[in-house]
Amino acid sequence: MTKSTSKSKDVLSAEAIKKHHKLTSDAVLAATPGVLASPAIKEIIRCPKTITVDVVKDSDPYTHKIYASQKNNFSTGPFEYDHFVTVKGTGDIIIRARINPDTQQVRSQLTWEAEGATIISPGVGNDTLTAKVSRETKSGKKIVVKIKIGKKECKEFTIWIIWCKLTGNISSKRTSVIPDPITKQLFSLGLQQGHFSKTYTVRGGIEWTATIYPSEIITGWNRPDIEGQYRIDPPGSGAGVAGDISKDGTDSGFSGWDMSRQKRRKVWKGNTEKNPPTTIFLATKNDNDERDRLITNYPTNDAEGNDDTNTSFSDSNPYGAENGAPIGKLLSYDRPSIGFGDAINYNGGTPADDGDTFKKKLHLREFVRVQLGSEWYRCSDWGKWRFHVNLKRQDGKWGTEPGQKNILELNNKYF
Repeated sequence: MTKSTSKSKDVLSAEAIKKHHKLTSDAVLAATPGVLASPAIKEIIRCPKTITVDVVKDSDPYTHKIYASQKNNFSTGPFEYDHFVTVKGTGDIIIRARINPDTQQVRSQLTWEAEGATIISPGVGNDTLTAKVSRETKSGKKIVVKIKIGKKECKEFTIWIIWCKLTGNISSKRTSVIPDPITKQLFSLGLQQGHFSKTYTVRGGIEWTATIYPSEIITGWNRPDIEGQYRIDPPGSGAGVAGDISKDGTDSGFSGWDMSRQKRRKVWKGNTEKNPPTTIFLATKNDNDERDRLITNYPTNDAEGNDDTNTSFSDSNPYGAENGAPIGKLLSYDRPSIGFGDAINYNGGTPADDGDTFKKKLHLREFVRVQLGSEWYRCSDWGKWRFHVNLKRQDGKWGTEPGQKNILELNNKYF
C-alpha cells in the first residue's frame, strides 16, 4: 500500500507540473522519479523567415537554376518559384537549402519530400540542409520537391530532368514538313537516284522528329524560362542554332533548343581500267575536294554538331506550331546528295574516262541539345543513319556501279 500511495503522489506531482508550467511530455516524465527522459524539443509551427535553395555546384555541375517563364502568367518579373533543370544521365541532382534563422531547433525538424522520385537527405556528408535525387531515369521527369519544418510546408520547387525521343523517317511515300527556304517546295523523303540532263544524281531525304519529355516543360503554366536565356554558341560552331538573324525554317529565333548532327566520312576514288590505271584510293583529310576529306571519328563533345551549318532545315521552336512540328516537338530535315556530270571525272575535274569510280560512306548521328545557363547538353539518344553511294562511269555515263547499290538506312553499319 505504501508503494502504491507513493506512486500516486508522483503521478499527481507530474500532472501538476505539466498544468502549471506547460512542460512537454518528456519533461513530465523527467519530473517523475525513476524515469529518464530525453531533452525537450519544442515543435515548430512557423516557417523560417526565409528559405532559399541552390545547386551544390561542387558536387553537381550539371544542374542549373533557371527563372520561371513569364509566358503564361501575369507577373511583371521572375517568379519567386525555383526551377532546377538538368538532362538525363548518371549521378545525382544535389540541392542545398539555406534557412534564416538557421538554428539547431529548425534543422532538427526540417524534412524533404518529392513527388515522383526518391529524395535522400543528407545529400552531402551529414548536412541535413542538402538533399539529392538521382538523375538516372528512363525518360524526362518532373519532380516537385517540398521542404517541411515539422508538419508545415515551407518551400516548394521543381526539378526537371529533360530527355527527348527521336523518330527518323525515310519513307519515299512522304514529303518533308518544312519547305525549301528558296523554292518553298516540300522535299521528297527516301532514296532518289537517276540520270537527268547528262548528270547522275543520288539523294537521300530524311526527316527527324524529337518529342520533348516531360511535356510540361514546354506546355506547363509554371515552367523554366529556357527560351528566355541569353543565346550562347554551342561547342564547335553556332551557325546551326537559330537566332535573331538566322531564323529557323518556321521563321523562329532562339528558343534554347536545337536539333543538330554529327558526321564521319570515307571516300574512295580512282580508275583501275584506264591506261595507266589509278588505284582506288581512300581520300585523306587533306584531299583537294573538301567534300571528300576523311573524317574518321565523330566529335568527342557530344553536344557538338559538325554537320550543322544551316538553320533553315529545322523547326527549333517547340513552343509554337506555326508551319512546323506540333507544340512540344522539334523537327530537322536533311538531304545529302552526290551528282556527277558525264563529262566530270572522279576527282571533279576533266576529262572523264570510263572506269572512273567513286564510293562514299557518310555516317551521321542526329541529336537534340538544350542550353542550360551557359552550357549546352545533349538531351536525346543518337538518331543514327547512313548514306552510302557506289558510282561508276560506263559507256560515257555515270551510274550505280554494277553489283553494288546506294543505301539510305537508319543505322551506322559498315563504316
